[in-house]
Amino acid sequence: MVRNSTRRVHNLTRNPEPWRTDAHVDKDRVFYSREFRRLSGVTQVIPPQSGYLFHDRLTHSLKVAQVAETLARRLAHKHPLVGPQNAPIAGWVDPDYCYVAGLAHDIGHPPFGHAGEHQLQTIFERLPDRWAEQAAATRKMSEHEVEETRQGLTALSTRAFEGNAQSTRIVASLSARRESPLGLNLTLRSLAAIAKYPWQKGQHPAGVGKLEKKWNFYPEEASILGELEDEEFVRTERVNGAVNRVDRWIEAEIMDWADDITYAVHDAEDFFRAGMLPLHRVRTGLQDLPSSTDWMTSSFKDVRDDEIRSCFIYVAEKLSKSISFDGSSLTASLPEMWKLLQALAKNSSFPSGPFSGTHDANEKLQRFASSMIRLLSAATSVNYDGSSQRLNLRIHPSGILIAEFFKALNDYFVIQTGALGAMQSGQANSLEQVFDTYCQMSRQMIQRISRDEKSRTRAVPLNDLANLYRELPATLREYILANTSPKSIAKLQDAGGVTVNITAATEFAVAVSVVDFLCGMRDSQLATLAAQLNGSREPGSMPVSWLDS
Repeated sequence: MVRNSTRRVHNLTRNPEPWRTDAHVDKDRVFYSREFRRLSGVTQVIPPQSGYLFHDRLTHSLKVAQVAETLARRLAHKHPLVGPQNAPIAGWVDPDYCYVAGLAHDIGHPPFGHAGEHQLQTIFERLPDRWAEQAAATRKMSEHEVEETRQGLTALSTRAFEGNAQSTRIVASLSARRESPLGLNLTLRSLAAIAKYPWQKGQHPAGVGKLEKKWNFYPEEASILGELEDEEFVRTERVNGAVNRVDRWIEAEIMDWADDITYAVHDAEDFFRAGMLPLHRVRTGLQDLPSSTDWMTSSFKDVRDDEIRSCFIYVAEKLSKSISFDGSSLTASLPEMWKLLQALAKNSSFPSGPFSGTHDANEKLQRFASSMIRLLSAATSVNYDGSSQRLNLRIHPSGILIAEFFKALNDYFVIQTGALGAMQSGQANSLEQVFDTYCQMSRQMIQRISRDEKSRTRAVPLNDLANLYRELPATLREYILANTSPKSIAKLQDAGGVTVNITAATEFAVAVSVVDFLCGMRDSQLATLAAQLNGSREPGSMPVSWLDS
């Protein structure tokens, strides 16, 4: 099948520009979006406001885009013709679409990085019970009404929150590029390349537990997933109604691997510079181990550095549970991975001492990062699957495990530390506080609109109506009015499963609106707002418009 690479979400004509391909247009639209720009103020692992030059979500996304683009060029060079008919690989792998995917893959991640994502997931999980507790305390509703509303919220809240789905939502439905329709109106091919997890919640491939908490499509964007399947960018195989297998678009696989490479290598580079990850001691520990080491059972007693020995035990335990995207175990390749790492330690790929900041230290660290990116890129090839008639990315298991090794080092020395944990706990509290406050203010706005409409003497257009209630930021007001319109509420009530009353539908619409707004903020905006809610006068009064910037 020849897929339509020019078809867009909304079939609108664009100005003919022969010098720009559809992929170039998509790249420019993402690059110039407000949501992409704000990633410079969003945490990758360590907050961007910290003293060291850590990668933020913007620099991370730029590097994922660059690695994905270069990897696509490498694959196209190695495999110019693919399949039984020796078709040009460009029909499957285009470096520009891979670049678009890298730029946009994290565009929906909330302030505070993964800590923020986990907190928003918790907020949705607790939403029905928290609402019921608050409603019961006010005694304004009967027990039956409270329980009916709680059940409706429970049914709706299965939508949950997921950063990848929020990324799809932003580029497809929220970003303000033109008056109507909203979204960037990307090509379906770009949306397929962005979709690491092309399914809705609960529709992941059966038997692959690690994918249960990952998805790229909320119910609101489910029609786009249907179009991707119709165009065969995504292939979903069902057996007796259950999802048995999902074939992603190969450009999404390339971007996903580029994301793993960047996370493993560039974050390790950051932490080594900051003195948090002792790569030079890891190198010595690898050199201490004899080649006869049984990597599956070793206690690493030959490693002289006690902390590195404990680290290796932690890493080995973590890697022993590693599986590929389709759920296959990778343990058979562990010995090969350790031998490759030992070879890297012996040929000076690893830094030999702590980072000193000298020209020589910077040069060696750059050489280390480059060698790791080349190694992990070289672990890839393409494979044509005759049964599905699709081109897939093949990654050698030892390559996957080496990337997981460096991610586990980051985990052990940085992410699992008490200092980072305390900071993330504070960030989660700030996020929940701002969420609760904006939900309460949004309810009050809805009540005021309803009350005022009864006495209003003239019809007020929706856009003007939003400007009459200015306690909330303009973007949030518009989300609230759009999501609580009679048409939107009716759609939520028809979600199925259980009876969803108007109260439940409205409460859920408010929660989604507030989360959509929060996912357009930087760390510093949310932290400042939380401080102001606690009565802080720093950094002084600001116009509410700063929250819409």
